[in-house]
Amino acid sequence: MHRLVQVTKALIKKVFAKDFELQCEKFGHCDKEEMFCHENIPDMCGSKPAA
Repeated sequence: MHRLVQVTKALIKKVFAKDFELQCEKFGHCDKEEMFCHENIPDMCGSKPAA
């Protein structure tokens, strides 16, 4: 399972490389290992899990 996660993350980084560059340039999120979302973009962060 761990290997699949690594492969998936690597593919996402490759496919969306320009997006990651733009995030760094415009929003200052330059750590490619950090998972984050922009709370000011509707529906990007999802909702809180049900209790």
